[in-house]
Amino acid sequence: MKCVIVVDRDLPLGLKTNAAAALGMSLGAQVDGLIGPDVIDADGYTHRGITKVNLPILMASAEELRGLHGRVVNAFDPDISVIGFSKLAQGCKSYDLYRERMSGTQTSQLEFSGLCIFGADKKVSGFTGALPVLR
Repeated sequence: MKCVIVVDRDLPLGLKTNAAAALGMSLGAQVDGLIGPDVIDADGYTHRGITKVNLPILMASAEELRGLHGRVVNAFDPDISVIGFSKLAQGCKSYDLYRERMSGTQTSQLEFSGLCIFGADKKVSGFTGALPVLR
C-alpha cells in the first residue's frame, strides 16, 4: 500500500500543514492496520503507535488538485481511494457547519486544500509520481 498527501502549493504554510494533518488523521481512521502498536522505550515509557507506511507530502496547484481528484474518482478503481480536504472544510469552525455547507455544494464547486491518495503502489504513483515534494 502507498499513501500520499498532496497540498495546494499556494496556501500559506499554516494552512498547508493543517490540510496535511487533517488528511493524515482521516487516513488513519479509514485504513485498518495503518497505525502500528504502541512501543516501549528502554526507560519503560510507552510511545503511541505511528503510521507503518511512508507518507510523503507533495504539492500541486489548486487546478492540479481539482483535476487529480476528478481523475482518481472517475477511475472507478477499487484499488485506489482519495480523501479530499476542501477549502470549504478548512474554513468551517464546526463539523456541523461543514456538513451543512457541503450539503449545498456540488463536487465540481469544491476547491481542495489537499488530497490523500492511497492504495496499490503503482496506481498511486501513476497519479502522483510527477508531483514535487513539499518544500
